[in-house]
This record gives sequence, C-alpha cells and structure tokens, in this order.
Amino acid sequence: MLKIRKLLLAVLAMFFTLAVAAQVTTSNLAGVVLSDKKEPLVGATVVAKHQPTGSVYQTTTISRGAFTLSNIAPGGPYTIEVTFAGLQAQKQEEIYLNLGETFRLEFQLAPANVTLQEIVVTGSRTRSGAKGGMETNIGRDRLANLPTVGRQLTDFVRLTPQARVTYGGGISIAGQNNRYNQLMIDGAVNNDVFGISETGANGGQTGSPPISIDAIDGFQVGVSPYDVSLGNFTGGSINATTKSGTNKFTGSAYYIFRNQTLAGITPSGTKAAATKLPGFSAQTFGITLGGPIIKNKAFFFVSFERQDDERPQPFDATTFRVNTFRDTINLIRNKLSGFGYEPGDWENIPDLVVSNKIAAKLTFNLNTKNKLNVSYRYTGSERSLTTPSSSTTLRFFNGGYLFPSKTHSASIELLTNFTNNISNKALLTYTNVNDDRDALGKDFPRVTLNSINGTSYVFGTEEFSTGNQLIQNNVAFFDELKFRLGKGHELKAGVDLEFSNSYNLFIRQNYGSYTYNSALDWLNNAKPATYNRSFSLIDDKDGDGSNAAAKFNTLRMGIFVADQWDITNDFQLNYGVRLDNFEFLTIPNEDTFFNKYAIPQISLYHDLLGARSGRRPDAQMSISPRIGFTYNIREQKVRIKGGIGMFTGRIPLVWPGGAYNNTGVNVGGISLNSAAINALPSFTFRPDPFGQYDPQDVGQTFRPPSGQIDLIAANFKLPKVLKTSLGIEKELGNRWNLTVDLLYQKNINEVDYKNVFAYKGLTNILGQTTYLSNSTTYNRIDMNGTVAGSQNPYSEGIFLITNAKQKGFSYNFSVAVDKAFAKGWAANAIYSYGDSYSVFDGTSSQNNSNWRFMETSTGRSDLQMSRSDFAQLHRITVYASKKFSYLKDRFATTITAFYNGQSGSPYSYVYSRSLIYDRNGVNNETNDLIYVPRDLADWSRMAVPYTSGSTTYSVADQWTALDAYISKDKYLNSRRGQFAERNGSALPFSNIVDARIQQDFVLKTGNVNNKLSVIIDIFNFTNMLNRNWGRVYRTPGVDQYQLITIESTNYSSTLVNGQLKPNMTYRNLSNRTAGDILDVRSDAYNASRWRGQATIRYTF
Repeated sequence: MLKIRKLLLAVLAMFFTLAVAAQVTTSNLAGVVLSDKKEPLVGATVVAKHQPTGSVYQTTTISRGAFTLSNIAPGGPYTIEVTFAGLQAQKQEEIYLNLGETFRLEFQLAPANVTLQEIVVTGSRTRSGAKGGMETNIGRDRLANLPTVGRQLTDFVRLTPQARVTYGGGISIAGQNNRYNQLMIDGAVNNDVFGISETGANGGQTGSPPISIDAIDGFQVGVSPYDVSLGNFTGGSINATTKSGTNKFTGSAYYIFRNQTLAGITPSGTKAAATKLPGFSAQTFGITLGGPIIKNKAFFFVSFERQDDERPQPFDATTFRVNTFRDTINLIRNKLSGFGYEPGDWENIPDLVVSNKIAAKLTFNLNTKNKLNVSYRYTGSERSLTTPSSSTTLRFFNGGYLFPSKTHSASIELLTNFTNNISNKALLTYTNVNDDRDALGKDFPRVTLNSINGTSYVFGTEEFSTGNQLIQNNVAFFDELKFRLGKGHELKAGVDLEFSNSYNLFIRQNYGSYTYNSALDWLNNAKPATYNRSFSLIDDKDGDGSNAAAKFNTLRMGIFVADQWDITNDFQLNYGVRLDNFEFLTIPNEDTFFNKYAIPQISLYHDLLGARSGRRPDAQMSISPRIGFTYNIREQKVRIKGGIGMFTGRIPLVWPGGAYNNTGVNVGGISLNSAAINALPSFTFRPDPFGQYDPQDVGQTFRPPSGQIDLIAANFKLPKVLKTSLGIEKELGNRWNLTVDLLYQKNINEVDYKNVFAYKGLTNILGQTTYLSNSTTYNRIDMNGTVAGSQNPYSEGIFLITNAKQKGFSYNFSVAVDKAFAKGWAANAIYSYGDSYSVFDGTSSQNNSNWRFMETSTGRSDLQMSRSDFAQLHRITVYASKKFSYLKDRFATTITAFYNGQSGSPYSYVYSRSLIYDRNGVNNETNDLIYVPRDLADWSRMAVPYTSGSTTYSVADQWTALDAYISKDKYLNSRRGQFAERNGSALPFSNIVDARIQQDFVLKTGNVNNKLSVIIDIFNFTNMLNRNWGRVYRTPGVDQYQLITIESTNYSSTLVNGQLKPNMTYRNLSNRTAGDILDVRSDAYNASRWRGQATIRYTF
C-alpha cells in the first residue's frame, strides 16, 4: 500500500495545478462543421461569444469537421459563429447552456453565392447529460418560479425523479443514504463531510441552507453520471454554481415575511377544537449586486442575506394518550422548582433560527486563453433546536439545545485553452466549519419518565449537547487536462486530492441521564431504571473545555483517465477508469488493556477482523471503471442513453471518527441497568449536573479503560455501488420532451456494525437466540480471564465497523414529460417508482446509535437484508408555470403550481421491550420486530394476563382485540405465524400542492426598465383548500410502532423445553386500526398545515 501511495503522489506531482474532485462548474459546446454537401470541413474557425460578458471562446475543427469548446461558463445567451475560407459564414444566436451540459450543434456552410435555408442545430434540452447517465438540470427559470417557503435546496432538488426528500430536510437519491451524496458549490465541498446534519449540508443542523438561493445560478443533480472525473458519492452528486457579474450592472433587494396569519388551523382533531398557530414572526431580507469592474475583462457579484425565523411547534394536548397528564406536569414542575430548575414551556416549543449569508464572486477574462473565477461564501447561523411534544412524549423547551454554526468556503478556478486541442481546468478550494452545541436554560441532568402505556415525560439538558463541538477544515485540489486526438477522440486525464482535518469533542450525558419506569418513581425518590454518564479520562473538565476531543486527519487521493469517442456525429461513447485511495493519517490512542487482555477473550466468541485499539484501518485502493453512451436517432428525434459503472463514495467521518473518540482512554462512562442500581445500597437522583456519579461512587475503578470502544475492521472498505441505467428521450415538438429512465444499483461494499460486548446464550420459544444465560442474566464477556471474577471495565459496548456480507440493491423507474420554458410558460410531469434494500442504513451520527436503532428479529449484530429507510416507493410530481404579460409588457402575472404525491415513509412493528437482550443487559430497547401470532393458541404460548385499575384482561380478551387489529392491517395479516419485516409497512400516500403567484410591475428609469415584484408562496395549498387534504403522517415512534408490550419482567423464570418464555400483553383494547396509530404532522416547518410567505422584490 505504501508503494501505491508513492505512485499516486508521484502522479499528483506531475499536475502542478490542482482542484476539487467531482466538481461541475462549467459547460461545453461541441459539434461538427460540414459543407452544403455534408462533407467535413477541417480547419473551420468556431467562435462562441458570451453576450453578457463579452467572453470569447475560439477553436478550429479537426478531422470529420469536429470541434469542442470546453470549460465554458453556463448560462447565456451565446452567439456561435463559424467561418471557413471561400464559404459563407454561419451564425447561431440565443444559445443557453445548462450546468454540466455538452450542447451539440451541426453547421452546414454553403459557398459564398449560395444561401442555405436552414442551419441544423442539435442540442440537449433534456434531463440527461452527454456521458449517457441520468442527470437533472435546474436552471434560472425553475429557481425563479418554483414555490419555496423555506428557501431550502431541497425545494429544487425534489425536481429530480430519483430523489426523495424527507420531512427533516434529508435528500436521498436512488434509494441511498442521504449522507452518501456529494454537495458542491462552485466546486467546493459543502456537504457535511463529518455526516451529522440530516440535510447533508454544512451547518444543516441550524435549519438554514448553506447559501442564499438568490446567489445561485443553477443546479445539476447527477444520479449516474458515467464521467470518471465525478466521484466520492454513491447516492447523487449535487452541484451548484453561484451567479457572476456581467457588463451590465444588475441587482436586487428583497424582503420575505411569514407570521401566524399566513398559516392554517390545526389539521388534526375536530374542527371545533382546531386553533391557529401562536403569534410568531419569520423574516428574511437580502440584496444582490453584480456588474463590470473592467468591461469585457473583469466582473463582480455579491450577495447578502439575513434570516430571522421563529417556527412555532404547538402541541395538540387532546392527542396525548393520558388524560391526567396536566396533573403530572404540575407535580414535575413543583419538584423541579425546588432544585432551582425551570424546564420551559411544553405546549409551544418554538424553533428559532438566525442566519447571515454572504456570497462574493470575481470573474476575470485574463486573455482569450485563460479565465479566472474567485469566489467566497460565508454562512453564520444559530438555532434554538427543540423537539415538539407528540401523542406519546411530552417535552419541554429547555430540553432542546442551542446550535451555533459558521462556515467559510472559498474557490479559485483557472480555465485554460492552451491550444485548439488542449484545455485544462484547475480549482483550489478551502472549507472551514465550526459547529457547537450548548444547553438551553440552566444546566441540569437529563430525565426520562416512562410508563407502562408507552408514554413518557422528558426534561433537562439535552443529553448529547453536554460536551459537543466540531471543527472541520477541508482543502481540496484537482486538475483535469483534455486532449483532442482526432478521429473523434477526446482524451482526458486528471488527479484528485482532498485533505480533511477534524476536531470532534463529544462527551454525551456528561450531566447524567436518568430513566425511570414511571413519573411516580421519580417524584417519590425511588431508584431509576437506568443511569448513564460519560466523562473525560484526559482531564477533570466538564463540557466543551475538555481535552478529550478526537483529532484526526484523512487524505483521499485519486487519478482518472477517460476517452470520449464521437464514433459518428450521432453516437458518442464515453469510457474510463477512476482510482481512489482513502486513508486515515492519524493513529488513534491505544487502550493497552483491551489489546492485551480483552482481545483474547472477545476472540473466543467474535471475529474482530484484524481490529485492535490504536489501529487505523488499512488504506484501500478502489477501482471504478465506467462506460456510457448516447445515440441520437435524428430522423425520429429520439435519443438513447445508458451506461454501467462503479462509484466509490465517502463515509461520514463521524463513524470512523468514533475510533478516535471512543478509545477507552479518552472518554469514560457509567451505564447501569436496574439490576446494578438495585444492588447499590443508596442510589438517588442528583440534581447537580456537576456533581454526578463517578465510577468509584458505584463500586467501579476511576481509571482507564472505561466507556465505549469503537473499532474498525482492518480491511474495511468505503461504500461502493455498481450503477447501470438506460434511458430513452423523445422530442415531441414545440419544446416538449418525453423521457423514460431505468436505473439499477447493486451495493458492492456496504457498511455493517457488530457489538462484540457479549456472547449468545439461550433461545426463546420463538426461535430467537438471546444474550441471556437465564431469564435475567446478561452474558457480558469477561475481559480478563487472568483475574478471578468477571472483569469488564467498559460501560456501553464495543462496536466494530465492518462491511456487510449481504449486498443490498435499489432500482428506479421513471417517466417524465417536460416542456422547456418558452412563450411565458413551462411544464413538467414525472412518475417514478423506486425501492431500496440494505443490511444497514446508518441514520445516526453515533456508532452505538447506528447499531441500536436497527429493527431486527435476529439481533442487531446479525442483521438481515430488509427494505431501507430510504426507499422511495411511488412518487408523482407535476410542475406548471405560466407568465401573462399585458399593457405593453409593463405588467406581468406569473402563476406556478407544484404537486408532489408520494408514498409514505416505511415503518416497522416492534415490541415495547427487547426479547433478544443484546445491549448491555438493558431490556427497554424498542427495536425487536414483533412475531405476528397465528391464532389464540399461538398467542397463548407467550401472552400473560394483566390488570389495569380494577380490571383484569385475560389472554383471550387481549387476543380478540389483537386479532381484530391484525385482520384490518393487510401487511400484518399476511405475516401471521412469522416475524414482521423491517420497514414492511408504509405510511399513507400524501398529496401536496404548493402554489405561487407573482405580480411584476415594470418601472422605467431613464432608458432602463426595473421591476417591482410582489410574490405570495403557499406551501400545502391543498390543505388551504380543505382542512382534511394535504396531510402528511408519522408514527409515534419516528419509523416504528410499538404494537405489543413486553412486561417489565421480560421472561418467565421457568424454561419451556429449555427455552425462554416471553411475558407479552396487548393493551390496545380500544381496537384502534392501523390508521389510528398515526400522527398528523402539524408543526410549522414540516406541516400538514398550510402556510404562506409574502415577498417584495425590487430588481434592476
């Protein structure tokens, strides 16, 4: 591997000008020049002039009359002029280029005394690029007209047929994890490399986009681009470019406003009980300005935006499952006041966001051969991030956290045409991100009060914000050199280098986290059911001041080579190969106890795959060959495109970063279950966040090793997929296009997790292998066989990151009809269906949570392939926009509507507690998939009676209600006598229409026409029309529903034929149906409730 590194570094040294990988910042022009007899003209001069800036691009034709102009600024209009000695010059005007597009033209030149009636021009105006892959371009017309209330990137990426936007702002493309995308702005890395933000963007946890929409010139979303210069993703590649200045001074000023009057009433419950949102104000204002510094030579563009949002999150108390909860809240408040702690409001928990965004760009036409672009972007945001109450959980405002975030990003791009046949693209970028998390209100331990009926009360400092800070620095370089070799070949070669430096302090539950079986237990000072706390082993500091942070560097190096072969004017073949090498440059701290004593003991039960404490994974070389084609059947106006290739992606650095944070010697921990707590003579609630239990307080040794251990398999490989696609595009006339696409992906390398903390024991009567040696004893591994008694100093678990043996897959089929913008209107309609299957989904930023929150019937260290959380299922979108101009174009009205019909998210049926018992002896995990009983006899094998109040419900009583529920649920009814599958069910289909109306007033100032616009956006216009329409649903448990209760004593103490017998009950005796379990999303940000936005914009 060292030789490979040296080879790559040597190749890198050959390219003295470098830039970021996988960037799409430019466009291309290509085509042929023929005589009127269709003979190729070699040596014809082709000049493209960008009218707004006067930028000129020039080349000459080679064999077959072919020409290519590379690295051209997207947009337009362009004027293309072709000349040849003795022949009449030809000119094509009003050419506009999409980002990343290769626009193809064919010119026919006649003798000087003959006039051709027509110039034949062929150009891509569809959703696919020139390399044969699947791509979606989102230009200025969509950016200007699409309804957007949140002004998020997701509002526009949703135009991609293969994309699924979650209601938390995540973007899944082609059924892949949203963390596996690549987001670039002006070629700079702007996706959250560490992988914490659900939106996938830097600063995404603040709820603010990484850049103002008004600063963006266009998007390109690549799903399967077979261009080998694009890499570092297995989902999709999202590329955006910022606006540039021109020879004309232009600018805008805008003000955007929302409040409670621009929002509907509660969409759930009875209409008589429905209410408006409480008073709030959300405001955004901004300015843009661009123009010449030196005409035709130098230009500037700047943008500033300020966002002040208050997003109310009211709770409909009538939906809570317990009627007496207000009395409980009063008792909780009274006790907390004695501790001097105020938990905050619970009825309306607003989400507050403040953000400042700056974008600046300088563009230079250095000469006819060199163009230089320099850009800078800054986003500084702060969010009071809170979670609203639900039908099962009551939360308080001060249980949220304050999240400040700052991102600086800069790009320097040099575009060079050395000769007519050699061009180069070079870019250097830098990104710095500083994220922090702090408590809202006074510091206090985290407390969760559960109950047997599935409800809970949660208050205290957010447990993952007690010591949490992330600083990232990313420097990236890339160079792409193109050679036109004749006979239709264009060879390109490039290098790729990305260096990341990460500082991550994460000490969860530093102030202590208590879980009680009931509110009464806490109120009466009873012992908790669990207690968890982490602390620094490096120093004795709490919070962000600790030196226990993980600090590590990574390096990704790559080279690629490709040939685009224009076999004929209508058939292009693109083939190449990309090599990527990724390695960790920093060695983690070593836990010598683990390596000397624990590994031999663990190896008796588990294969550690070469992992050791203090060992980084081996550097891995990944080879990604790709081939794509496009075939234009000119007479039928049909274009066929397709390809196949491998894509090596990134892994969120927070996952392997755990091996630098959770080393056993950086961060220690205490994790006590009810048995351990009950064994202590005195264990009571401690309200002082800085006076929590230390190991010696609970009979443990206060020294390393301690806490959680994260390991990485020695030969761990980054995610990698095989993509293959086929598409057909048909021009229908009048700028209408029909596109049919089919995509299939096969996972080559998929991430998986193992917890090697315990060993397997008895089976239960359902055939599941548990981690118990009897009804209550957890099989924790003795980490030191040389000492008498069980020795296990680790509190939480030992998590091994590896690759799954099973290989998931996904597929997508889509049909699209598209009308390009012309004569004041544009339209688009898409139907797509996609499904995705995986072993592991990776929805968390913590390794223990990634392992914990996978629903399973076989144990979380033995996951089976199942439907992914990111499965798209059915999706229908319709976009239509029409501009009406009148009174001599002094006034214009634009009406736009966007419909999104989408299958609901997948979810799983689970137990209220664990039967497999695979986590640290804790029995209150809710990730075990249920066994669906066949009949009463089957249910009687595992069920027990229960008493509520003065009434006892027999096993038969429970079965009557459970059987009715199963019978009404089509999926569960099909699974009788079997375990429910992960994500086997799906939430109801949602139908939402967003609308916009824009009124423009043209104001003439001298010889210049300026414009004043008044815009109204309505999100979920369907709900505005009818309160029962436009509903979006969720399960009370995020993506799961606890259908069957496991009693606090999970198993009977008496074995049945040597197997454990569960103690189950079914407590839903009101006979609610599957639809009744669902919550209607009514919070202000992800609403079934309509909401509006007013904008005033002045443009000059």
